Amino acid sequence: MGPRSTPVVWSTAVVLLAGCSATPAAEAPVGEHGSEGVGFAAEAYAEEVARIDEAMMAPVRDGRIAGVSVSVVHNGEPVAIRGYGWADLELQTPTPADGIYEIGSVTKQFTTAALLQLQEEGLVDLDAELGTYLPDFPTQGNRITVRELLDHTSGIRGYTEMPEAYPYFVRRVDADSLLALVAAHPFDFPTGEHEIYNNSAFFLAGLILEEVSGMTYEEYVEERIFESLGMEDSHYCSETEIHPGKVNGYEVGPDGLQHKGFIVHNVPYAAGSLCSSAADMATWLTALHSGGVLSDDAYQQLITPGDLNDGTPIRYALGIAVTPILGHRAIHHGGGIPGFLTQTLYLP
Repeated sequence: MGPRSTPVVWSTAVVLLAGCSATPAAEAPVGEHGSEGVGFAAEAYAEEVARIDEAMMAPVRDGRIAGVSVSVVHNGEPVAIRGYGWADLELQTPTPADGIYEIGSVTKQFTTAALLQLQEEGLVDLDAELGTYLPDFPTQGNRITVRELLDHTSGIRGYTEMPEAYPYFVRRVDADSLLALVAAHPFDFPTGEHEIYNNSAFFLAGLILEEVSGMTYEEYVEERIFESLGMEDSHYCSETEIHPGKVNGYEVGPDGLQHKGFIVHNVPYAAGSLCSSAADMATWLTALHSGGVLSDDAYQQLITPGDLNDGTPIRYALGIAVTPILGHRAIHHGGGIPGFLTQTLYLP
């Protein structure tokens, strides 16, 4: 994609990834709490990086997280790409700056960007009804568009809110089994009446992507996004494959940090099953918000929140939230999956 007609002059992208719930790298000490700021730090921002180091190490020292990686980019130039704490508590392996994490619901912005790419190619229409692409899914009398899947106004019951769906997270099941479970539930509300965060909607969005592209979700993001942008540390997560650089995930238990619970990644799927590093996520945010992924029209659709049926504006755009933070317009999204927390923040 070419540059935008109105380029962003001042912008900051921040990526935090935690294992919990041409300039040379700056070497930092590795002490009793693991790495204490290993990786790149721009000399011009030494004071700011020192504050970042302290802020990131505090929860590591307190035992709230095992490790964390952070990337900060300002006006297209990296300020810091750093690792803190432990990638593996048992082996006492310090967290590298390029550690790979499960990014959870940050996956949703990749899913949305992919569908916007396919819309530009004429393969999908976000304003078409769900039944156009998934005719067998019962809409219970509601007219649901693809766009309403992506902004959480569909009303479909989220499978992460269904206790009977929990066994599906620890054993591999096919998509039809999960869809049947979701379809059997009444809608939470009529489509367009409310905005409630919903993982089922993004599961359906992933199936639509596969239907219209002729590729699996994994193939699409690998070929059309990761390879295109040079995101070599990013991939569809796997509970069985070995990926060098992948950090261990931990959860807080009654006696401190413990190993995360097991999860299979075909259930989070297009709602939350991608893995990435802080540096790769900075590459993604920079490209996404500067014309490297979408046309200007598609980008404006991505970041523009819509309205409910009664005209009430919503805070969620398409796979991404747009809200003020400390007086600044912020485009952001978090991710949480067993053992990992992620936060991405872009300040135009």
